[in-house]
Amino acid sequence: NPSEIETLAQSVQDCGGVYFIPAFGGLFAPYWRDDARGTITGMTQYTTKAHICRAALKATCFLSCELLETLHLDLNSSVGSSSFRCGVDDPLRVDGGMAANGTMMQMQADLLGRPVQRGPSLECTSVGAAALAGLAAGVWKSLSEVGEIVSDCTGFPRWLPRWDAPRRAAELARWRAAVQKSFP
Repeated sequence: NPSEIETLAQSVQDCGGVYFIPAFGGLFAPYWRDDARGTITGMTQYTTKAHICRAALKATCFLSCELLETLHLDLNSSVGSSSFRCGVDDPLRVDGGMAANGTMMQMQADLLGRPVQRGPSLECTSVGAAALAGLAAGVWKSLSEVGEIVSDCTGFPRWLPRWDAPRRAAELARWRAAVQKSFP
């Protein structure tokens, strides 16, 4: 139950050193390891269900962060910095079911070091794809016409990063060490 997971994740301040590697069918981009195994590391006698729930949410954030970092490096972009920011005010725009989880969106902002913003709908990607299809089919004559029907994200939930660069780097290093444990 997604709301139960968010409630549990909010009940603890951090993951308690637990890392959840969701490699149930291998670990794909950016690792491309089909032999990776789902793994939970860092558990102690004090680990609770809440720590595991928070670690599971954070795993998605780590993977998104690494995917965006890989994309940035692969594109050899000269825009931004090593934390792949285009600018301090340029948010990562999110949608989909997981974007409804505010705790997870804050974790994403902290790991990315940039704002995360949810749009007017959890299905903005579908709306955008439909709008582009309509443009291609001649329903609309220009992108500005499409822009009139597609809302911007002004006034919608936005999470700002709270961590500094050294903390982000340390978190990612610990995540990457945990990922290595999922390989045979």
